[in-house]
Amino acid sequence: MSPVPSLEPRLRRLGLDVGRLGEHLASRLAPLPLARVSVEHRGGYLLEGSAGQLRAGLTGRLRASVRGEPMERPVVGDWVAYSTTGGDAMAIHGVLPRRSSLVRRAADGGRAQLLVTNVELALIVAALLDGERPRGLERYLSMCLEGGVAPRIVLTKADRSSEAPAVVEALRQLAPGVPVHVVSALTGEGVEALRALLPDKTSVLLGNSGVGKSTLINAWLGHSALETRATRASDDKGRHTTTARHLFALPTGGVIIDTPGMRELGVWRAEEGLAETFAELEALALGCQFRDCSHTAEPGCRLLLAIAQGALDAGRLAAWKALSAEARQHAAPRARRGPRARRQR
Repeated sequence: MSPVPSLEPRLRRLGLDVGRLGEHLASRLAPLPLARVSVEHRGGYLLEGSAGQLRAGLTGRLRASVRGEPMERPVVGDWVAYSTTGGDAMAIHGVLPRRSSLVRRAADGGRAQLLVTNVELALIVAALLDGERPRGLERYLSMCLEGGVAPRIVLTKADRSSEAPAVVEALRQLAPGVPVHVVSALTGEGVEALRALLPDKTSVLLGNSGVGKSTLINAWLGHSALETRATRASDDKGRHTTTARHLFALPTGGVIIDTPGMRELGVWRAEEGLAETFAELEALALGCQFRDCSHTAEPGCRLLLAIAQGALDAGRLAAWKALSAEARQHAAPRARRGPRARRQR
């Protein structure tokens, strides 16, 4: 029986486990040490490793290989193998296989953007002050479920709203089985209970700008690692501060990733995630009279019947159809371009 490889304590704190270490030792990257990407800048990376924080760039070989494959470029959350290239300069040689990934459609609409990797828990944050935003939450839920990440919904600024019970109930109907947490960084309500979910896993905070993601992370870290700004007097909303994704090791164990607010979250080939997010619509559609029912005006459509009976919100059906069409739009080019892309590589 081969001996179990040992884990360096700092790397274990960053999320390294025996299985991933075994993958590393069995790969061509085995002679090189491991670190985790904590920040990605346009000109390079910050890594967290057994030697502390390191600055690194890509080797020329790796840079050339990812030039035409942006999804293979290292991002925050990745485990990478690196070497010293002279002095304090570090070079990333390769990326270990990813266990999960969050992907969205880039702002230009024509390509995928990899946000973070190797995440187990996604905290989708929204402010109670903003009211319920089901259409945006459906996009976040679809992205998480497609990427293999367990989602939870977090409603912040509970001290400034009395509508928490009604909003929580509406969200539980919108996303059955997805836990909803109500917190207030000002009073401390729910903050510690949420922290109790974080040890021994990598978590990410997702949501629009100004909903309090950085404030939560500062509370869990015990110091102001991230800048926060006062709310605007005009609408009582927070102001955008985070401009890049940051990975932090928490003092109580676990790793948390902060992300900038996203004004637009386009879905990218999220067929399975959409099927889980809209599971009740998928189930109803199986009973439609026609197999190719578009749920628009066909006789015997179970979804239209549910809307007429008041059992289904017409807006939810419209969102399902729109997001499904958005996902199919990017799935078709993949099938057409695949063989050509493989020949080019």
